[in-house]
Amino acid sequence: MFIGLNFMKRFGLKLLLPAAALLCLASSCKDDDDSSTTKYLSGDGVTFSFKAYVRMKDQITFKPYGAYHPESGEQVYYTCTCTALSIKDTLYLTDGAKKEGDVTFGPYTMPDSTGLFTFTCAAGATGYYGYSTSADVTVVDPELGVNLTGTGIDPSEVEYIVDSRNTVDIPVAEQVYCYTTIADLDWLRQNMGYYPVGEEKTFGSAYLGCEAVSYMLGRFYNFQEAKTACPTGWRLPTDEEVIAVAKTVTGKTVSVGETIEGAAGAFMADAYFFDEKMWEFWPQVPITNSTALGFIPSGYAQNNGNGVIFSGITSYGGFWTSTEKDGKALYRFMNENIPDILAAYADETTFMANVRCVRNTI
Repeated sequence: MFIGLNFMKRFGLKLLLPAAALLCLASSCKDDDDSSTTKYLSGDGVTFSFKAYVRMKDQITFKPYGAYHPESGEQVYYTCTCTALSIKDTLYLTDGAKKEGDVTFGPYTMPDSTGLFTFTCAAGATGYYGYSTSADVTVVDPELGVNLTGTGIDPSEVEYIVDSRNTVDIPVAEQVYCYTTIADLDWLRQNMGYYPVGEEKTFGSAYLGCEAVSYMLGRFYNFQEAKTACPTGWRLPTDEEVIAVAKTVTGKTVSVGETIEGAAGAFMADAYFFDEKMWEFWPQVPITNSTALGFIPSGYAQNNGNGVIFSGITSYGGFWTSTEKDGKALYRFMNENIPDILAAYADETTFMANVRCVRNTI
C-alpha cells in the first residue's frame, strides 16, 4: 500500500511504533570511514521529543540530550534550527547534555498558518564529530473543512449542535457537531472529541496524545467512558440501529453482531488530510457516503496498562455500540479494502474506539 511521504510524517506512520505518543528520534552523524585518529562526542546521539500535532500559535518547548564531551569540563554546543520558521539558536554548556532537562530550547510560537515543520537539533564540540536529529511537527487548524476535508466533512450548510459541556478551555469551533437524520434518529456525522474540562489526560485519549486532533479525528474511549461521552439527550447507538441504517443501503437485515455485507462504502467519507486521501482507493469498496455519516479511518487504540497504543490510522474506522454480551461490548468497524461493515466484541476497559452518538427524533 502506497502512502504519500508527507501523509506518513503527519500521522506518525514512519515510526511503526504505535505505543509512542510523542515523536522521539535519534540519529548519528558519525563518518562511516572511521580511523584511530577520529574523535567523537560521547553518547548515543541527540534525542528530543514534542507532540506531533499542535494548533496554530501553540508554543512548543523541547529538551535535547544524549551527546556529551568525553573530557570533563569541556564545552559542547547544541544548535536548534527550523528553516521554515527562521529559527537558529545555539546554546553552550559544559560537558554536554546527558539527560533530558540539561538544555532547553523554546518556547517557540508556531505560526497562524498550517503545515509541516521540521526541527533539527545538532550537538558538537571543537575537534569532535557530533550528532544531529530531525523531527516533524504538524500545525493544524482543528475546524472541519480546513485541513480535514472531503465529502461529508465540511460542516457548511448542515444541521449541527453545540456541545455546551465544553465551555471553558475548548475553542468554540470544537464544540460544534454536525448531524444528519435517518428515519427516527439523528446521527452525529463526526466522532466525539469530548472530555470533561481539565480531564483531557484521564477521560479518553487523543491520537498520539495530541489534543490538536481530538476534534478532527475524535477521541478514543473505553466502553465505560463511551457511555458518558455523548451530549445530553444523545446516547450510543444499539447494533440494531446500525443495522437499520445499513438496510437503507443494502435492503438486507442481519442479526446483531453479524457482518453487514456491502455497506461500508455508504458509511465512508471521501476524506482528505492536507490533501492526502485518507481511505486508500480499492475498487471493491466504492466510497459513496450515501448515509451522510462520513466515517474516516481514524483507527483504534488499546490501553495495555503502560500507555495507550494507537493502531489502524488510515486503514480502519469504527465506533462503539451500546450492545453488550458476556461482559464485552460490540463495536462496528470498517477496513479500507473490505466492502463490509464488520463487528467484534471487545474488552470494556482496555479496548478504545471512537464514539458516534444518536438521539431519538420522536
